[in-house]
Amino acid sequence: MQTRNPKVLIVEDELLISSLLERQLEHRGYRVVGNAISYLQAVDLYHKSAPDIILIDIRLSGEYTGLDFARYLRTLPSCPPFVFLTAQLDRRYLEEAKQTLPAGYLNKPIQVNSLMSTLEVALYRQQQSDSPPGMIILKDQGVNHFVRPDDILYLQIEHVYVNTYLRDGRQFVERSTLTDFLQQLGRPEIVQTHRSYAANLNHVVSFDGQELEMGKVRIPVSRQRKREVLRRVAEVQRKKS
Repeated sequence: MQTRNPKVLIVEDELLISSLLERQLEHRGYRVVGNAISYLQAVDLYHKSAPDIILIDIRLSGEYTGLDFARYLRTLPSCPPFVFLTAQLDRRYLEEAKQTLPAGYLNKPIQVNSLMSTLEVALYRQQQSDSPPGMIILKDQGVNHFVRPDDILYLQIEHVYVNTYLRDGRQFVERSTLTDFLQQLGRPEIVQTHRSYAANLNHVVSFDGQELEMGKVRIPVSRQRKREVLRRVAEVQRKKS
């Protein structure tokens, strides 16, 4: 289980941009392990720092570009996720960039919210790909826990945190919006029922039109979401029968 903050390597030859990125990342709990301004420096810092994720400016100055560094990463036995930074991306560069399978693209000037959400999704996908078959990763206080999706009972949002409640009574807390958390989970059976709740429809016992009964727990269903929840519950019941 991982307890440290994610390590980020920045490959950007504009020092003002790399300094701004470093401040934004470290303010939000990431650890910047290096700022490379060239291909050769990026290769050197990568092997010295073993980053969890890399931000790469496509158009580095010099003989080799950010695309060359991305291609180099793809030759390694284990390639961390990387995100391209670009002021503009013409069709030729886009086609070449796609071949390296990046985790995403960020257009300059880089917006903080876009930066954070892109990194969060990229790291989450990497973690899920590394998890045992049939398991997903839930984070609680910086620690990753392997969980079977069917063990999730329901989710509840409180302020800026999502509480995940499992069938065995365990609870995990992660800073996120409910919408973003559900997108990351990518589980069609876990459905938002209310602005503050989502439920695993596999564990619904009954629905009285206002609440879902899930054993000893009752989950509210808003009027706006009632029709969709009814439809999804019916789909789950048909699959079970």
